[in-house]
Amino acid sequence: MRAQKEVEHWRAEEEARQKVEEEVKCKAEVEVQRRAEVLVVVVVEMQNMAMDRRHMAVESHAQMERMLGTLDFLQGCLDPEFTLEEGSEEDFEEEEVAEAAKEREALKGQSEEEAEPGPLPCVLTK
Repeated sequence: MRAQKEVEHWRAEEEARQKVEEEVKCKAEVEVQRRAEVLVVVVVEMQNMAMDRRHMAVESHAQMERMLGTLDFLQGCLDPEFTLEEGSEEDFEEEEVAEAAKEREALKGQSEEEAEPGPLPCVLTK
């Protein structure tokens, strides 16, 4: 009788131990699944960020191409014989700069009155 109780006690302990192991295993599986889901979200977000960077690079390249085209157009409008005098930007007196600014504002006012919408003409001077 005592041996039978010991066997029953041992079986009960074994069942309890197996139940605990099953619970631990189940919790571990849930944790692994949760981490896998988080990793999937992180990977998808990283892929989206990489795609955004590629789109931005393409757009940046397109903007650069447009700017280069504009610069090429402007270069064609410049007088090829024009050369900037050495140090000329430093020889101006403060009064001359103020007077030039006033003249520029006056011309700007006149040109705004005369201006028509549309692209500026390209005039080559020789």
